[in-house]
Amino acid sequence: SRVMATSPVFEGDTIILYCSEAKGFVFSQPPCSSYSHITIFPVPAPQSSAYLKDPAFPNIHFASFQVLPENSNIDLECYSPLGLPVRNQKTFSRSLVYGRKIKLLHVASKKYLSIRPLETGNPIAYLSEKDDDSSLFRILPIRIGKLRGEDVHSEDTVKLECVAEKGH
Repeated sequence: SRVMATSPVFEGDTIILYCSEAKGFVFSQPPCSSYSHITIFPVPAPQSSAYLKDPAFPNIHFASFQVLPENSNIDLECYSPLGLPVRNQKTFSRSLVYGRKIKLLHVASKKYLSIRPLETGNPIAYLSEKDDDSSLFRILPIRIGKLRGEDVHSEDTVKLECVAEKGH
């Protein structure tokens, strides 16, 4: 996934995720009444950085995720990912670093990005109301030269490893 956000990335920031393997952005929207299905919003010309910097989403909220610390306890009934001045809050003031565990809250549905294994062995991504290990990810560097503890910057290519499903 590629993190597209303001540089450097902080806990509490709202980001969009680009999947280079699928050549598109992680996206979820109605008509799925439960908002639980994840799909890919394709990029017409992934080799063109213009499409990556300014994708033509019908609604950006369906592709946006808020980065939350692993130990955040949020009442999703009362919470608005877009309504909080997050950087002013003590719990959301740390910059995002490689090796840190995070949760990704989908802005439109207020559900967590999660991974579930399938019988075929391949995992599936979905949105869940549950705040458990399936929605907890460790940010790992893809490139040589990036080390655990270093800041994640905008447009860094990262691997999100699900804590519940090591290697996925």
